[in-house]
Amino acid sequence: MPSIRLPRLVVPLAIAVVAAASCHTFPTDPNATRWDPPPAQFPLTFVSGRVFRQGTNTPIAGVTVEGGSSRSVTDSAGFYALDGYRASQMLVSAMKEGFDTVRVSIVLNGSNQTFNIALRQP
Repeated sequence: MPSIRLPRLVVPLAIAVVAAASCHTFPTDPNATRWDPPPAQFPLTFVSGRVFRQGTNTPIAGVTVEGGSSRSVTDSAGFYALDGYRASQMLVSAMKEGFDTVRVSIVLNGSNQTFNIALRQP
């Protein structure tokens, strides 16, 4: 069987062509829907504050304060702290038996925020 001899430059040339083709980026369909993961556009914000009896500076202990997926119960000084939340606003709820429940939407600005709450006793 006769052997076929290729010139010495054929193999390196073939490698160069394959390498060049793999580096080329082909245009995508401009009408195609592209999914990009959502950017971390909202910085992590921590919300804390105190809960008082409405019309006074008397702190209320044992109030459940919820915001986002975080929950806290006020201490004897009425202090609460909610874990970091990544959004532009948060619905905060404060509730305790014997008091009206408060639900307030607060705007988050990306820095730690203090948000005091007044509860009314009916």
